[in-house]
Amino acid sequence: MVEHETLPKRYLKVSERYPDIPILYIKNSEGSFDTVTYKELWKRIKTVAAGLQAIGIQRGEHVGMMSDNRPEWIITDLALLCLGAADVPRGSDSTAEEMAYILNHADCNVTIAENRQQAEKILSKKSAIPRLNTLILFDGTGKESLKEAHPELRFFTYQEVFQLGEKALSEDPLSIDREIEKGDTDDLVTIIYTSGT
Repeated sequence: MVEHETLPKRYLKVSERYPDIPILYIKNSEGSFDTVTYKELWKRIKTVAAGLQAIGIQRGEHVGMMSDNRPEWIITDLALLCLGAADVPRGSDSTAEEMAYILNHADCNVTIAENRQQAEKILSKKSAIPRLNTLILFDGTGKESLKEAHPELRFFTYQEVFQLGEKALSEDPLSIDREIEKGDTDDLVTIIYTSGT
């Protein structure tokens, strides 16, 4: 029988084979680079996956990601794949109208915004995204004021999702491993809307 190797299964194999090799270099506040190894990145991916699962993201769900490239983006992207969810990405240069169209057309209940500015763009068109019920901020600055302005929505920061994941994994360390095993090569990974869509 041929194993159905998904991206999370492939990454897990590579991280087990090369645990201490750096995969990411992240510029810190001093301007130098911190390294993240395959093993450490995999730990972060599983933790975020567990946090996303804890807030209710399920297999087959479409999750918006309105952000430019950053470490949290790749971690969250792979965490969604671990759960069998698909990301719907778009860069921060998109207009509010584009974001609303994409999130509505892709049936996104949950959307991740890079920061308050991107969240405000999305929320300015909330009436055009009726399914949206949860917003996660990579940069959580301003979350409380957004929450006050939109009490009908759930808001989380990336750090809060991470902490929920740590708690979930402490209670059930194999929860994400079980989800990864359910994955199949026919799973939808991403829905990409081009700039001309």
